[in-house]
Amino acid sequence: MLRDGTKRDFVREFLSYIQVEKGLSRNTLQSYARDIARLQQWAEQNRKPIDQLDRKDLREWIARMSREGLSPSSISRAVSAARGFFHCASFDRSDG
Repeated sequence: MLRDGTKRDFVREFLSYIQVEKGLSRNTLQSYARDIARLQQWAEQNRKPIDQLDRKDLREWIARMSREGLSPSSISRAVSAARGFFHCASFDRSDG
């Protein structure tokens, strides 16, 4: 929560971070954005803030992607995006 009472948009902050700091290609950025949007949608459906998900939640999210028929490479990329998101969010919290 920000000082003015609004919620932080961790997803937007992460996508901005990887665009500026990591120098990823446009296609990779778009893929990561879709992957994190998929995770955010899953979190909302499970009534959990995305930045409060734990390992059990992530295993369930991965299992769902597998059941939905996503390819192993797409799941691996989504996991990589999620890992980067949580690394960025935890680094940001410890910094503040």
